[in-house]
Amino acid sequence: MRIAVAGLLCGLATAAIAQDAVPDLKGTWIGTSKAVVFGNNAFHPGTDTPSGPPRVREVEFTMEITGQDGRVFWGQAWSNADPSIRETLALALAADGRTIVGADSDGAHYMTLVSPDRIERCYANPGTSPSGSIVAACGFYERMR
Repeated sequence: MRIAVAGLLCGLATAAIAQDAVPDLKGTWIGTSKAVVFGNNAFHPGTDTPSGPPRVREVEFTMEITGQDGRVFWGQAWSNADPSIRETLALALAADGRTIVGADSDGAHYMTLVSPDRIERCYANPGTSPSGSIVAACGFYERMR
């Protein structure tokens, strides 16, 4: 009986250690996001205003994670249509090992690690950019190997 209990406790400890393992998220992630946009900004150009009708767009983005320290990581993101316009990302992995939250200069990122090389990335810009644009978008991103 004692051996069975010791084995069970050892197994639980091993599972807890594995659950606490932090995945390496560094690398280049590419995907397409579908967005609803009010107004315009650098990633959604045009002459539309925030009070105008919504536009639905699909845009390919690259997200490059260049640094990581445990559950926090950082990098840049850009539209593949114009890679010269880049936003700095600050991101953090929640204790569940799948949920990622973060921010850039004018919006928030909400992500789910679907597999080691696939992320669902959602983004919300609440109208705080200089243009006043409002954006909500989601899409799947694959890590390039």
